[in-house]
Amino acid sequence: MKKRRKPELLVPAGSMEPLIAAVENGADAVYVGGRLFNARMNAGNFDDERMQQALDYAHARGVKVFVTMNTLIFDEEMEEAVEYAGFLYRAGVDALIVQDLGLGRRIHEELPDFPLHLSTQGTACDAEAVALAKELGYERVVLSRELSLAEMEAACRDGGLDIEVFVHGALCICYSGQCQMSRFYGGRSGNRGACAQPCRLPYEGVDENGKKISGHLLSPKDLCLVDRLGELIEAGVYSFKIEGRMKSPEYVAVVTRIYRKYIDEYMEKGSYHVTPEDRRELRQIFNRGGFTSGYLNGNPGEKLMSPVIPKNQGIRIGTVQSVKPGSTLVDVSCDILPDMGDGIEIRSERKAGKAVSTIISYRKEPGKGVLRIGDFKEPVQVGDAVYRTSSKKQLEAARSSFRNMSLDASPESRRIGRRRGIHLTLTCFDNVLRLTGTTIPETGELWDSQAKKSAVLEAGPFETDAERATPKERYENALRKTGNTPFEVESLRFRGDFDIRVKASEINALRRECLAKLEEEIRFRRTLPEGFRTMEAMGESETGLPVLPDTLPRVPLAALCLEADRSGQSLAEAYGNREDPEAVPFISNVTKGREDDILLHREGEIRELGQSVPILVGNLSWLHRLAGKGLRLYGDYGLNGVNRETARVLKEMGVEALCPGLERNETGELGEKRMPLMISEHDFSARELRNNKRGIRIRVEHPEYSSQSRIVPVVTERN
Repeated sequence: MKKRRKPELLVPAGSMEPLIAAVENGADAVYVGGRLFNARMNAGNFDDERMQQALDYAHARGVKVFVTMNTLIFDEEMEEAVEYAGFLYRAGVDALIVQDLGLGRRIHEELPDFPLHLSTQGTACDAEAVALAKELGYERVVLSRELSLAEMEAACRDGGLDIEVFVHGALCICYSGQCQMSRFYGGRSGNRGACAQPCRLPYEGVDENGKKISGHLLSPKDLCLVDRLGELIEAGVYSFKIEGRMKSPEYVAVVTRIYRKYIDEYMEKGSYHVTPEDRRELRQIFNRGGFTSGYLNGNPGEKLMSPVIPKNQGIRIGTVQSVKPGSTLVDVSCDILPDMGDGIEIRSERKAGKAVSTIISYRKEPGKGVLRIGDFKEPVQVGDAVYRTSSKKQLEAARSSFRNMSLDASPESRRIGRRRGIHLTLTCFDNVLRLTGTTIPETGELWDSQAKKSAVLEAGPFETDAERATPKERYENALRKTGNTPFEVESLRFRGDFDIRVKASEINALRRECLAKLEEEIRFRRTLPEGFRTMEAMGESETGLPVLPDTLPRVPLAALCLEADRSGQSLAEAYGNREDPEAVPFISNVTKGREDDILLHREGEIRELGQSVPILVGNLSWLHRLAGKGLRLYGDYGLNGVNRETARVLKEMGVEALCPGLERNETGELGEKRMPLMISEHDFSARELRNNKRGIRIRVEHPEYSSQSRIVPVVTERN
């Protein structure tokens, strides 16, 4: 039986309090945003001072810290981005999570020992994309969330890098890195860290049968894979990522604790069973109408979606039994009895989306299973559903795991929770005491910040007094008191002859100074290499590519393959007979599934065609398949090339010209309005949707050659 590799539990932190909650509840690593270039710029994030404090806090407890620089970088920002990466390198950040290929290239050239992780914004869907990331210097890839378990396993097996997948939290309905909806209908780009979440808005429209539909029709449930951790471990997934840099510290505490529990249980026993209590805890802290396992078993269809309420729905606890006219109190028939201070929402059974909320300030039990609660400022009706949206007990229990652990608290009042194990060795030679403290390495792969560290301190000499020598029990009692340090003594050894008498205060002083020195030793910093330079020092790159207009006529290469199949022609013949003689064949931004199958079936002919005909390539997987084979390749907008450095990366791979990422389009030309605003694995029943308040009108397309849905704008004079 093969030895299981212990996975990493990677937890989000939008500010210092969630970071402490993550560490104290068992995270192996946390990911945070700094003051620049991260995809959650509306989170609290960490300024430079707070970043250093966060790093020291986590590293002292053996926890890694990754920083997200996962937005697209414009040329005029590249210098600042590289400088900021230099600060993070010096500060001791364990790895950077990057989307922009140009930024990743610059960092890898300037700081080759700074680990890079390709963000899920990179839209990596298979082993080909992972292999390309490896060639570009990345050490880990965060896979797209639309993959099945079998597809994840193949990427782990054949890609050659550590693989990270999301296991819990919010899902995007669009492939990450390919969403243009927020930018197009509001000027706030998700690829630039400012997504306005139009997927959570209400829409109305018609389905494929012409039936009117309405609701939050682009809003998926949250992901929950707590039951599937063993399968992911056996598939080779290394890092289990929880989503939620905008979530509360209580959310972080609850979710981290539960996932920590079941990862450890599986590693110890090879199996586990999630208790009903833990399931209820996860649902109570946040859910959007239950959870989904996403695409792990294939496409879940409408089970993926949460069309009624796009926010936290809580847990249904009962039904309104009676309402007293003129009163703010309601009698509820309860399956679960809520407590004072719980958040309650009563939802109309007759009008979808109508809800009345309160925090329970009155509670009385007039009968068995019936609870009178209040107060409600708006009317409700008998039969309405009652939900508990927050549990005071749950929140207080979560807070207790990180209460009084603020880095701003004084050392005397600060509470220490999670500690790092150390070995202590006390030696006595020539009446001199020498105390050596050594950190115990974390299990699994060690990162630089987790390297074994030691501190040594001496005291004495002390007078010989064999008759009244200090007993070893007194040494042990004093040395095991680690107080307000992040350490826990796991072993204590004595060496030498202790025929001396030492005061308790002297032993305590030796311990305090040794542990203080060890705490200094484990503060991880780096020194910038000689020659580290900014873009300004290098001068402007001359490696730009010719720019293709977004009005460039195009034809799906997979559609040409299907036409060749139907007509019995070769691919070259189908291309020669295309309707628009100016159209350039393109490979979509996402080809997973049917489009991949169609293209792979004629890959040889594609290589032949590409010797003379340029092919627009929109994703990393097909770029890796076709690069370096003598083909004429154009880079499409799905590669998100918005700067000269990305153009340099693509040029080195043989790309001749580039259709830039749409973030750089400031003209709103008609060509852009042909491009998909979203590419989704979900098979929408809707055909056209609109939100009149926001001026959104979109159409859903299902190309014959693709497994994905495409959401495109309905072009009107207004937009």
